[in-house]
Amino acid sequence: MVPALLDDGEKDAACGSVRDDLERQGLLASKEACWAAYVQKCRNNLHVVLAMSPVGETLRTRCRNFPGMVNNTVIDWFEPWPEQALHSVATVFLAGEALPGDVGAQVVEHMVMVHESVRSFSTRFLEELRRHNYVTPKNYLDFINNYKRSLGSNRQLIDEMAGRLSGGLDKLVQAAIEVDAMQKELSQAKVVVETATRDCAALLEVITSSTAEVETKADAAKSKEEQLQLDSAQIAVEKAEAEAALEEAIPALEEAAAALNDLRKDDITEIRSFAKPNVQVQRVCECVVILRGLKDVSWAGAKAMMADGGFLKSLVEFDKDGLSEKQVKKVKDYLKDPNFNLDTLKGISSAGAGLFKWVMAMVNYNNVAKTVEPKRKKVAEAEKNLRLAQKDLTETKKQLEALNAQLAELRAQFEEKTAEQQDLKSKADLMERRLRAASKLIAGLSSERERWSADIQELDARKERLVGDCLLTSSFLSYTGAFTFNYRSAMVYDLWQADVAARNVPLTQPFRLEALLTSDVETAQWGSEGLPGDELSVQNGILTVRANRWPLCIDPQMQA
Repeated sequence: MVPALLDDGEKDAACGSVRDDLERQGLLASKEACWAAYVQKCRNNLHVVLAMSPVGETLRTRCRNFPGMVNNTVIDWFEPWPEQALHSVATVFLAGEALPGDVGAQVVEHMVMVHESVRSFSTRFLEELRRHNYVTPKNYLDFINNYKRSLGSNRQLIDEMAGRLSGGLDKLVQAAIEVDAMQKELSQAKVVVETATRDCAALLEVITSSTAEVETKADAAKSKEEQLQLDSAQIAVEKAEAEAALEEAIPALEEAAAALNDLRKDDITEIRSFAKPNVQVQRVCECVVILRGLKDVSWAGAKAMMADGGFLKSLVEFDKDGLSEKQVKKVKDYLKDPNFNLDTLKGISSAGAGLFKWVMAMVNYNNVAKTVEPKRKKVAEAEKNLRLAQKDLTETKKQLEALNAQLAELRAQFEEKTAEQQDLKSKADLMERRLRAASKLIAGLSSERERWSADIQELDARKERLVGDCLLTSSFLSYTGAFTFNYRSAMVYDLWQADVAARNVPLTQPFRLEALLTSDVETAQWGSEGLPGDELSVQNGILTVRANRWPLCIDPQMQA
């Protein structure tokens, strides 16, 4: 055990890791016992493998300086793998690769041939240029791994490129289908827009006619209302004139009513008791008989009239508007006598004077009524017509309100229909613009569609040719780093490429290493950083960047 390899803390942790095992075995789990068990466990499980090259004096010197390397180890000398071993290893490692048909067996045979040929080229390289190149199984394993990795990565890259192109083609096909669907949808949308436009035009015509009707009725209603106002004012004037004329007879009527109120039943009885009254009193009584429309116009008829207990009341409530022209004319014949007047009757009989006042009031009222009655009838007829006109105006206004409400509803519908039509039209216009743009795009990409289809076919062919291309590039990366340009050309292009072609393994013709291992952009970048543009320098750059192992650059010109 190396002294002071572990500090106390690390020793305690190591002892703790084996303490449970000692306790399960029933052994003493002291610190010393745990440490001894830990050391023994390390000895039992510690395996050291030393790998050294037998080339030169290094191995001989180490064995002489450290005899334990010989006494305490088992030396396993690795000889070059036989062809059968190379064949078996390649077959096992490539079993999971998707290689077409019987190409897999040819690839394995080619790998074996490449490895054996590099041995021959190394011997020749030593003889001609006195430079050593050692070929070990590690180179062969690197060759296989490089091939698998290169084949997988390049296939993935081609699949991605083909996927993008296929995606583009799918998008073009989908776009063409969508354009057809959009064309149908646009045709349907145009039909809908035309229908909506016709509906709006028809609705506008209805609104126009309804508006004209409303305006006509509104003007008529306004004119009628103005005329009714004028008629109402005229009727009011005529009614006022009639009322004023009637007012002239009111004082006489009131005076007659007062006179009647002053009469007593006894006064009437007194007059009625006369067997032959005064002529003027008799005339007054006969006038009352005439005005009341009684047939017996005589003193006897007058007495019979006054015998009625409700005589005075009947005079007070007399229907003065019911007097006929014939009755008034008969009374006026009595009034032609100049002695037949109020003053005369006052001197004869107060009751007779009161009845005379009533008779004169009735006659005067009739005189006034003859003038006023036509006016009153005219006013009544005008008022009746006014009421009918007002009723008609009210009905017209109701109709006008209904029409206005209907017109407002139609305008709201028109605005809604117009907004809907504009929305549909804008959508149809937008769809048409998109359709034109999509049609132009599809027409412009029609040539791209053909090119992309050709590119996909080319990528599929390239994917098949990767089997041989990756064989050559992998062998180049694994074996040719130490060789000169002439040796590399002889190995890659003269021998290996010919063998791949002879075995019918798919291969790109003409084949170039740079096409698969680098790009023009990368080589241009290398050139800008000082690397010469010749093929050897480019190959060295590829080996430096793409090879699995770290390169040893012998570069006196400082170009690496």
